[in-house]
Amino acid sequence: MKIYKKTNLNISFILFSVIFGFVFNDISAQSTVNTSGGSNTLSIGAFDYSIGEMTVVSTQSNANITVTQGLLQVESSSLGISEEILSDQDLTIYPNPTTDLLYIKPSLEGSGELSIKLYDLQGRRVSERTFYLKTGLEKQKIDLSYLQEATYMLSVEFIHAQKNYHQTYKIVKSSL
Repeated sequence: MKIYKKTNLNISFILFSVIFGFVFNDISAQSTVNTSGGSNTLSIGAFDYSIGEMTVVSTQSNANITVTQGLLQVESSSLGISEEILSDQDLTIYPNPTTDLLYIKPSLEGSGELSIKLYDLQGRRVSERTFYLKTGLEKQKIDLSYLQEATYMLSVEFIHAQKNYHQTYKIVKSSL
């Protein structure tokens, strides 16, 4: 009887291992959907790439190519500068939805560089402008009449006194 129980246990373990192997064979690590970037084929294989800054996990290179594995992060051009979020009191963007003109009214302390980048929902940059604000209060007018009706993402950065303030806004361009 002891032999039968031990054999039954071994068969159960083998059966579990086989089923576990079949069921979980196709599980892979997390992946991201590239909204901007592309693919390229070299003699050593095919590579997908995305535009953006990466948190490095590992890097491999040879004379022809460098491949970095990691997690994609939003674009940031502020290395070495401390960052803070712009609040609703710091920046007013109106009207939203808009038909043709978008106004950006800052309420910032002091002079600095106000940089705006407008992206479509596929991550493609459709517009980019930089303004130098003398007082931090100068209202800016952005013409969006050339754009089609859609939802866009507006990335705003303000650099003042070695600090980088940023925020992203959803902008809706409509015909109404």
